[in-house]
This record gives sequence, C-alpha cells and structure tokens, in this order.
Amino acid sequence: MKNFNFIAASAVAATALTAFADYHHTFEKGSGGWVHYNYWGGKLENSSEAPRTGKKSLKLTSSEKRGKVYGLTICPIPSRDITGTRVRLTFYAKGSGEIAAGVLNYTRNSRGGEKMTYAYADAVKLTDQYQKVEYIADYTENFVEKIAPAIELRGKGVAYIDDLDIVYEKNKAVSIKPLGKHLSLREGEKLPQVKFKTSVPDETVQFFAIPENRKFQPVQSSVIADEKGIAVYEPGDPLPAGMLKLTAAVKGVNANWYAQIVPTAEYDAMLKDASAIKLAKPCHILFLGDSITDRDRGYNYADILTGWLNKTNPGKVSFQNLAVSGDFITRVEKRMTWKKGKRQEWKQWVYNDLHNRPYDLIIIALGANDCASFKSSNYKKPQVALAEAEASFKRVIDLLRTKSKAPIILVTPIANNVELSKKNGAISVRYGGVGAVFGLPEFVNPFNAMLKKVAKEKNCYLLDLHSMMQGNANIPKWCLRDAVHLTEAGQQAVAAFMLKGLAAEGSPLK
Repeated sequence: MKNFNFIAASAVAATALTAFADYHHTFEKGSGGWVHYNYWGGKLENSSEAPRTGKKSLKLTSSEKRGKVYGLTICPIPSRDITGTRVRLTFYAKGSGEIAAGVLNYTRNSRGGEKMTYAYADAVKLTDQYQKVEYIADYTENFVEKIAPAIELRGKGVAYIDDLDIVYEKNKAVSIKPLGKHLSLREGEKLPQVKFKTSVPDETVQFFAIPENRKFQPVQSSVIADEKGIAVYEPGDPLPAGMLKLTAAVKGVNANWYAQIVPTAEYDAMLKDASAIKLAKPCHILFLGDSITDRDRGYNYADILTGWLNKTNPGKVSFQNLAVSGDFITRVEKRMTWKKGKRQEWKQWVYNDLHNRPYDLIIIALGANDCASFKSSNYKKPQVALAEAEASFKRVIDLLRTKSKAPIILVTPIANNVELSKKNGAISVRYGGVGAVFGLPEFVNPFNAMLKKVAKEKNCYLLDLHSMMQGNANIPKWCLRDAVHLTEAGQQAVAAFMLKGLAAEGSPLK
C-alpha cells in the first residue's frame, strides 16, 4: 500500500418537437402516482366502471370543502431541469361537471421557502363520451423549481380519467451546451463570462442564474446568439456562497453550467491544497463508484475536484465518470466480465466506454452499498460478505491492470448520517419496504480495514475518506434526508477532503 499522509479536517414550432411520454398512465395497476390529500375537496380512486382502454381508469369525484365544490389531484413527479422548457399534460376524460388540466408550480418566496401556484387551461365540460383534455406549461422564459401536473374537477360531478401522458417536449432541431467546465470562486468574486454553444444562431438565449441559497431569487437575463451560435453570459453582482446553477435555454431546450462559490477561508484552504499539486503532463482520471459518485453530475464532488485540479494546472485534467447508482464491488466485477450472449448486468452499457481511452489515474469509490444491511437479515450481515468483497476487489484491480498501467486509488465510503439511516430503515419496514440501513460501523470498519489490506497487497493507494469525515458535526448538513446521499454542501466537503488527500505526500499526483 502507498500511504497518504492525511490531515483530518474538521415558443417552439410544433413541427420541430420530439414529443415522447415520459410518464404514460393507463391506471391498470393503481393511480400511477396521482395523489389526493384529505384537506382537499373530492375523492380519488381506481375504478373499473368506465375505462377508455384496458380494464380500469382513474375516478375523481367532487365534494364540498370550505364552501367550494371540487375535486383535485396532482402528480408529484421527480424534479427535472424544467426551466427554459415546455411540459405537456394530456388525458382523456368523461363524466359530469367541468374538468381542467393544469400544473402546480413551485418557485421561491422571499423567506427562502416554497411558493406554490396553480395554472390551468380553460375548463372542459364533461359528457358521457371521452374527450381529450390538454395543458401545455411553457417555461421557455420562466424559472420554476419543480412542478406537479394537476387535474381539477369543478362543480358537482364525477370524472373518469384514462390514457394520461406527461411529456417533456424536446426540440429535435435545437441543441445547446456550455463551453466552460465547473468552476470554484471565492465568495464575493464576480462570475466570469460563460459561453454556451447553440445550433441555432441569431436566436434569443435566456439565462437563469440560480443560487443554492433559496433566500436569493434567480437572476434572469437574455442575449442573442451570434452567427456562430455562441451566447455569452455576462454576470451581474456577486452571488452568495453555495452551488450556483446557470441555465441557458433556447427554443425549449436547456443546458446547465455549475459553479461553486466558496467562503473565503475554505476557498483559501482548497487553493493551498490544489497549489501543492503540480502536474508535468495531462492527467485523465477514471472514476468508478456508486450513487455517491453517479448522482448530481455537473456539480458533484468529481466535478468540483477536477475543477480545482484544473485551476492550478490549467487544461491538464480531464475525467470520465463511469459510476453507477446502486453499485457494489461484485456487481462492478460482473459488469466488467460480461460476455456477449450472457445476461447483462444492471446498466451494462455504462462500461461500453471503460477501455476506450488510456487513464492516468483510476479512483474506485465504493462501499456504501457493499456495507448496507437489511431487515431480512435482522441487520446481522452486510449486502456483500467481507471475504467476497475482498476477493472481488482483487479481481477487479487485476482486470483493470490488463488494460491500464494507471495508479489505482481505493477510497473508503463516506461517513453518512447513521442514526438517521436507522430511523429511515424502521420507517421503511413499517410501510412494507426492505428496511435498508447504511453506514453501520460493525460493517463499515471491517470493510475499511479490508480495503487497506487489499491496497497493500495490490500496490494501490488508499484514501481513507471515512476517517477524514467521521465524527464531523457537519455530517447531518452534508447528507440528504435519505441519510446517505450528499447535499450541495456535502459534495463540496467531499471534494475538499479528496483534494487534501491528493495533495498529501505519497499521493500519486505528487
């Protein structure tokens, strides 16, 4: 093993659109995610009384609530990058009363909380025949945090709803992308110009500078792309510390660029670490990992880390992130050893690019799922047995070395919010879930010791991220409510710890 000397740190033309149903609901097996809360008027249920197709439809019945007769249902869909795009809700309905298709928009209020507003198309009078009902939510020039498509039945009546689609419309003739990489700035600094390249010259590009700090409203501006399709964002006043998302949108298509605005003391510490790394030649890094590395691409710790390396070694660092959410070492091995004609492993296609170019450094960051434990074993064993994990790590390292001579760093799992994970696991069991708990020390500590042993035997480097983070009072702030994945602050913290490790004596970059 090669040791690191770590320091523990406290309007779009319809003919140009590609429309596909991101969410297609036939209601054969339930409500499809549509919900009704008891403080609203009405009642929502699955019904076999009057389907349009298949055997079932959604039935919405109105009732009186606070002096108004209505029925309401919404579909809280996962957050998407909706700003600058269009979303279409379409369904078929019959019955009595009037029905309106719409959307619940979530933006920001002046106190940093959520501001929720409904918007609807004109109501349609229902009959005994199914008819098409539609609403197009146009955000091409408007900011929205997230949305929930909505259906409201107005007046006394019953509505049968079937064959529903929620479509994120994409303009197949238009593309846009940022030309800059992730950037970290000292708090108080003004953003530099940021360039985007679009396939439609001479068109208006909308910019939305969206601070992580919700007490600050997004800053909107626009510019006309030049004859080469280059649109330049001209920054305004400095923005608050935290992750900044800059969204550029043109003709219903958007792209994001990210920056991290870092408090002065933290920025100076990271700059010192980054300055200790002097690269004589370009360095291409391969990241293999689980959801900690896979999620939040564009602003996760891998983006932030490589951004810092490029800050002090301009243009020399590139990376390929082949992490897969849910991965553990034995799954990684199966994906690496898959042969044509055999059953494919989960997201097998991700590794199509595994050996397409040479690497100068390979970082393997696994362990969260390997050490996860479940109610089915009464939390007595990890998902991957320790001996099995050890053997698999050794085989994976050997496989990588058949294709690459790059040094390999094994990274211990992050220190997550274990107590919250236990509570979440208990809640999961109560509602029929598997009751997963992450980070139990009786599994993580032996796993970390095993990684140290493997690193020594296989002449790899070890970066003990878990020890660097363990016991830090900020862990609850760094983890999401799921107790495992990282907030924007957590991504920044992990990047800082890893940068410190790479700057230490004994690092493969020193």
